[in-house]
Parts: sequence; C-alpha cells; structure tokens
Amino acid sequence: MPEDRATSLQERAATLEAKAFQASELFKVLAHKNRLQLLYLLAEQERSVTELETALSLSQAMVSQQLTRLRLQRIVSTRRVGRRIFYRLNDRGVGAVIAATLDATAAHWTKAHA
Repeated sequence: MPEDRATSLQERAATLEAKAFQASELFKVLAHKNRLQLLYLLAEQERSVTELETALSLSQAMVSQQLTRLRLQRIVSTRRVGRRIFYRLNDRGVGAVIAATLDATAAHWTKAHA
C-alpha cells in the first residue's frame, strides 16, 4: 500500500509540474501593469484599440505594443471592421484569472498596508 501511495503522489507531482510550468509561462506574459489592465477590460467585452487607449490614458504605441505581445501568445485575437481593429480574449478563463488576481492582490495590499 505505501508503494501505491508513493506512485500516485509521483504521478500527481509530474502532472503538477506540467501545470505549474504552463501557469508560470502565462504569468510571465501577464506580469505587466498595462497588459493586466488591457486584459481586465477585454474580459468585459471586445474593444477597439481607440477605446482601450482612451480608457487607460495610454498612447496608441503603448497599447499596440502590449496587444501585439498578447496576440503573439494567443491570449487575444483580432477582428477588423473597416479601419478599426477590435481585440477580444481567446479564453474566458484568462479573464477569470485576471479578475481573481486583481481582487486577491487588492485585498492583500489593503491588509498589508493597513
């Protein structure tokens, strides 16, 4: 019986290692204040570059640079309507991660700096 437990734990650890690697790669991409803000807004709905620039008071160059990085990682995708480009999240789960992370961080920050 102890061998079965050890094998099961090793199998779970191998699966955990793969999941942890995938999560760490995602968090590397998310580890930028502007990208987090962009993704939070995109989790609500599809938005144009102009809408994102205005909402976040960021330059067109900054917004485009961050959206390009997210698009290359396949976190967001685009849709063109005339001259306007709209961005949307490819996976709603990423939006949930962003919201949960921002909420948890805000709660921690409030407690730690009270």
